[in-house]
Amino acid sequence: SRDRFAPNLVSDASGPTTAVLVLGKDEYDAWLAAQPADAQAYLAAAGFAKFKDDGLVLLPERKWAFLTKNASALFAFASLPARLPSDAL
Repeated sequence: SRDRFAPNLVSDASGPTTAVLVLGKDEYDAWLAAQPADAQAYLAAAGFAKFKDDGLVLLPERKWAFLTKNASALFAFASLPARLPSDAL
């Protein structure tokens, strides 16, 4: 389950962080449908009209979204340090 990695995640930090919204395959369609029309159009233009496993996209509100089929997989987030910008947005 997602709780497996909870001790390694922070919601409040003293230094700069990069916010990442984690979306599973089972929740992506409902989340996308709940977004405003302009955000849906932006995501479609960015190639995220449909779920993409291991997808990473910068959302209009300057927060990152990471899509994964299995957030509890041991290496589900392994690619993020290399793919996220080094400066916090």
